[in-house]
Amino acid sequence: QIPINSEIISLPGQTEEEAYEGEIRLLYQLIEQQSALDKALLLLYLDQVRYHDIASILGISESNVATKINRLKKKIKKYVEHIKKQPYEYGRSTNHLATI
Repeated sequence: QIPINSEIISLPGQTEEEAYEGEIRLLYQLIEQQSALDKALLLLYLDQVRYHDIASILGISESNVATKINRLKKKIKKYVEHIKKQPYEYGRSTNHLATI
């Protein structure tokens, strides 16, 4: 389960820039909550480092890099889709954390 910071959920009526900034903050929050290895994988992937180089840096196989990144992308996509479908469930006006 990943806690959701309700202050970073994009809602209808926001400008495109506000929605983009909210998504970026959400991504950083998600990255912060990952294990050290997964965090490193995501940050290197976002920096557009090649799988071969990520494998060398982290000391894992290139196929393991691809598998882990694919799983992390699916996890993040599922998480984002969930909160976009139910933004009011998390009380946007409060600062509490909810979990899925």
